[in-house]
Amino acid sequence: MKPAVRRDLAQAAESFWRRQPWRRLGDTHNFGFRDAETGQIACAVVLGNAGFEYGLTLYLGAQGFEVARQLAEDEMDREGLGYHVDFLSLAFSNMEDVPKAVRRQKYVIGEIDSKEYGMLATAMRKRPGVLAELPSDADAHFLTRTLRAVTRLVSAGRLKHERLINRAKTPVFVLPASEKAPILEEPMPAAERNPGGAEAQAFDLAPELQAKLASKPGKGTLMATLTLVPASVDGQQARMLLVYDPEPDQVLDGQIFIGTGAARDAGLRFLRLLAGEERSTTGRPVPRPEEIWTDCVEFSRYLEPALAAVGIRILCMERVEELDRLREKFREHLDRRSSS
Repeated sequence: MKPAVRRDLAQAAESFWRRQPWRRLGDTHNFGFRDAETGQIACAVVLGNAGFEYGLTLYLGAQGFEVARQLAEDEMDREGLGYHVDFLSLAFSNMEDVPKAVRRQKYVIGEIDSKEYGMLATAMRKRPGVLAELPSDADAHFLTRTLRAVTRLVSAGRLKHERLINRAKTPVFVLPASEKAPILEEPMPAAERNPGGAEAQAFDLAPELQAKLASKPGKGTLMATLTLVPASVDGQQARMLLVYDPEPDQVLDGQIFIGTGAARDAGLRFLRLLAGEERSTTGRPVPRPEEIWTDCVEFSRYLEPALAAVGIRILCMERVEELDRLREKFREHLDRRSSS
């Protein structure tokens, strides 16, 4: 990387760090950038809202938007990113935690003085199946301009949680040729939002199933979600449907689904459980609720039209504490099994 390119990247990284965009954005709130100079497109994810990792990741190409969506909805195992995904990243580390030998590595872009502690900025390009490498000058230039754009957009109040939750309407910002020119916004083309062309389709419910759902009396609230399972079959990620009744604090179902059709298959099973057409894994009946809470966008997207047709509301929230607690218990259970 040329010294001038590295210097520009370091300056952009420092401005980004001092703006701290993670205070407004979480890593499930995705947005895109298109470079007006080169046509390069990428989905951007700001890291740091959870307080563990800080930085910016750019998932490159049209497929990057689908990758970001799958990560946000726990359809992809983050540990397998390096084998399947093309991305650029800029990360910050506390210098006190980084050995001196590491500080001299080629990925280090610069040091940032902070009132709390010094930070080390590192940048890398990761291609599928290839070891991480220092970004080329072209990659570094794209990363620099994107960092500056995020800093500008956050400062102007144009990037906020509420605007970015609906990933079906992912905004794309055009990086202008001049850094002083306005940053325009354009809609995400459907082909780039879903490169495989697979849009979620509403269930075409059989009349018998719909009649059963409509005839059952509704009461109370159920919670349901899809959660990542640390397993795969033929390279396809496993996910578990969890159905939980907060009153009387019982897990009603925990069924495994595999691959890209997991959300749809899980949604159909959930409807059949509500109708009494399938037996739950716990043997407990699944009552027809008045309302369903979920934190899985894709699951909600499949179910919403079918549930509305039978008078059941489904609310998709960014976070459901009860479901987070269930996931933690599930992970603890797996840890105990693996250590025994």
